[in-house]
Amino acid sequence: MGKKFRFTEEEKNKIEKAVQSLEEETSGEMVPYIVPGSDSYIEGTLYSIIAFLIIGIILVIGASMAWLLPSGVTIIQILIFLLILMGLGFSITYFFPALRTQMVSNDTIERRVMQRAGAAFLDREVFNTKKRIGILLFISVQEKKVVILADAGINKYVDNSEWQHIVDDVIKYIKKNNTAEGIVSAIEQCAALLIEKGYDNDETAGNQLPDGLIEGD
Repeated sequence: MGKKFRFTEEEKNKIEKAVQSLEEETSGEMVPYIVPGSDSYIEGTLYSIIAFLIIGIILVIGASMAWLLPSGVTIIQILIFLLILMGLGFSITYFFPALRTQMVSNDTIERRVMQRAGAAFLDREVFNTKKRIGILLFISVQEKKVVILADAGINKYVDNSEWQHIVDDVIKYIKKNNTAEGIVSAIEQCAALLIEKGYDNDETAGNQLPDGLIEGD
């Protein structure tokens, strides 16, 4: 996983107030959820090791063909050289975990983030509202990915492109290292969208989900 993201108490309070404001103005329920990363991408380490091994083999073959390999070099010494390179491939992904995400495909990253967002939706029981009006705002920092999952009571009336506009806006904030403001902005945009779609405040529903920011591992 990535490095745990830290918010100040002031930032947490701003996010909580934004959620409370959304729930006062609309019938929706919002759960902001952030994790350092959605997966360890351990296969990225394997790919790194293989890449360094291939580079080492190419260097050995190239040096041999160009008569640059010392005549006294033995097979054991070549194997040790290749093992050192493989160890380097392991070490850089161990000490710099973010590099693992650079070694896997975008499809893999998208799939892992969506899986983690789905798990968060179930874990925080975003579905557990009377009118199925819960919204999960899920942020995976290492991958700079944002997912909005809305329950059936809302999602069937909101086009995916409308959620995507909010997602793209949050990603811009994350890339500028201003994640807290991005979350607040997203919540405010969700509130405006709910009002536009006719999800006015329903005082009989009450506050059915926690208001604060959830920080996962």
